[in-house]
Amino acid sequence: MIYWKLVQSQLEISMINHATTLQTEQFMFELQNAQLKSHQLTSATIELTKKCNFKCIHCYIEDKENECDLDFEKVVSLIDELADIGCLSLLFTGGEPLLHPEFMKIWEYAYRKGMLLSLFTNASLIDDDLLEFFTRFPPMSIEIAIYGLKTETFEAVTGINDISETVIENIRKTVEKGLKIFLKSMALKQNAEDIVNMFKLSCELGVSFRFDPSINPTLNCNDRSYLYAGKSQLRKIINSITFTPEKEKEIFERACNLTGSLHHGDRLFCCGAGRASVFIDNHGNKHPCVSKRLNDNTVNLDISSC
Repeated sequence: MIYWKLVQSQLEISMINHATTLQTEQFMFELQNAQLKSHQLTSATIELTKKCNFKCIHCYIEDKENECDLDFEKVVSLIDELADIGCLSLLFTGGEPLLHPEFMKIWEYAYRKGMLLSLFTNASLIDDDLLEFFTRFPPMSIEIAIYGLKTETFEAVTGINDISETVIENIRKTVEKGLKIFLKSMALKQNAEDIVNMFKLSCELGVSFRFDPSINPTLNCNDRSYLYAGKSQLRKIINSITFTPEKEKEIFERACNLTGSLHHGDRLFCCGAGRASVFIDNHGNKHPCVSKRLNDNTVNLDISSC
């Protein structure tokens, strides 16, 4: 597991070219470390909807069509609550968060609260109006999931035809607007041969890229491990991406520092779940994190006494 964390760290920082990006990452990293010790909530994730216009084979959300959007008034109330206790950064995710009918209103409200905002998206719904909106209310980062450059690869993973070129064009437009983006992918049997091409695209655009070789079970606990890319495929990907000795040293030291910072006593979770971060689902229920969802709404955002 530590090995794959090293791989992910390697790919994630390989194309961070802008000092401002690195400074922001370092700031948030140091802040979260400090808040872990002081039990101060630093960051939150809000799942605006479970609905999505893709049908990705690896997705942990199975019944997207019958899910609701998080009510606007409820989102505003949650943002107020988070802001009042000093939460600094807020991530909007889904499903596909851009499907929420009041996405822009929610984003602007959180932005005016002084929060650092991030977005997870598949980029298919990005248009000129949204890009213009983001120039007025800029995100700290936009993480875009990309599942292939080849049309057949993209369709095999997402289950959607004739959309791959639109996604790639929207990624280019977002970069041209000067917005800070990160590209990411899942390493699956269906797209492993295309991972290196995605990395090359990130190099061309001057943005960072990472892939994740691990796949979570669905929320209904159905296994997805049969989608894993094989060891030979992963080895081929890694061997195709070269780094200078200086860059490899930087990657290794950063990964070691990250691993060491996660250990705090004898707690069940050594990450920030439920301590420096919280996940809020599309019903407004609070959980330690996206993959550790509780059966009730007992998480208290005031964690200073925990």
